[in-house]
Amino acid sequence: MQTPRNEEAALDAKSRFGLLCESLPVGLLVIDSDGIIQLTNRKTAKILGIKREDWVGCSLLDLFEKQGSKSFDTFFEEVKNRGGSIELESKGGTALDDPSGNTQSIPIELSLSDFPIAANNKLLLATVMDITERREFQRLKQELIAMVSHDMATPLASVQLALEFIASKELSELTEGDLNLAKKAEKSVAHLVKLVDDLLTVERLESGKIDLVPEWFLAGSLLEESAELLQDFAVSKQVTIECEPTELRVYADQSRLKQVVMNFLSNAIKFSPPDSVVSLSASSTDIGVRFSVVDRGRGVPSSEQQLIFQRFHQVEKDDAKKKGGRGLGLAICKALVEGHGGQIGVISETGKGSTFWFTIPNKEEPGK
Repeated sequence: MQTPRNEEAALDAKSRFGLLCESLPVGLLVIDSDGIIQLTNRKTAKILGIKREDWVGCSLLDLFEKQGSKSFDTFFEEVKNRGGSIELESKGGTALDDPSGNTQSIPIELSLSDFPIAANNKLLLATVMDITERREFQRLKQELIAMVSHDMATPLASVQLALEFIASKELSELTEGDLNLAKKAEKSVAHLVKLVDDLLTVERLESGKIDLVPEWFLAGSLLEESAELLQDFAVSKQVTIECEPTELRVYADQSRLKQVVMNFLSNAIKFSPPDSVVSLSASSTDIGVRFSVVDRGRGVPSSEQQLIFQRFHQVEKDDAKKKGGRGLGLAICKALVEGHGGQIGVISETGKGSTFWFTIPNKEEPGK
């Protein structure tokens, strides 16, 4: 028989448990043996985009896609057979912090375990985790493996073929065609070296392991040198490069900024139509010197303008095959600019070209 003191202690323990549940960073639901929701915490409501009062008394399975037709016993056995957790897609709820009222389905990891808090009722504890970031990481990992496999397989096959062919001959028997084959193999090796170097550069930049060596230099010289280095490529694409003259001086790592400008310029040429112009400029702003590369190409959709600076991201899936590149260049540019304390971005409208820009903060030059 419970005494008033015991009842008070039990009530106090329940209150503390409730406060603990509300403060946890994972979603929690208490359900009965039939899968009916008895209690949820605030995090569950936020993850699933639901109002708690609307779902208490409803079936847990109704929260998820393609589960409503199952009995809860069948579902529970399936979860236990998977080690106590399962990945599901939530039904499109309205995110509580989304003023637009948009609905969206998100990937969820749901875990179920016995919850023997009540002596007379069998309860289960369900934990809910939003695994959107995990799915994105898995997607990027798969894309990386596919990209590296593809980019390495073709040039390695070329190198292997060339070496086998040349090794089958005496040195005096080598023809001009054999030498051309060797040159193609050399280009394939250079491609592989560039791929590995890009991957290592991204990793070093993101871990802060690349030291920048700043110096004072003319922004105009940087633009002109970049244009000169890519002039032959521009001619091959029937694109004209124009540099606006400027006497602005910048304090930064010149070789690294040249890498950024050349990436912008190479992309601009690559995606520009024949007989068009790509413009390079540097201008003074309130926060620093702004470098811009303007093209008249296909443009970048607004939905892609933040994503394109992420690793391995391509605006269109066929870009890697049709235009070349591995989706690493802009990610490297972003890391280099931010390493200088600067900002990077793109202004674009589909079908009307793009302006890729970055800003390097002002510094006071000694003696001026």
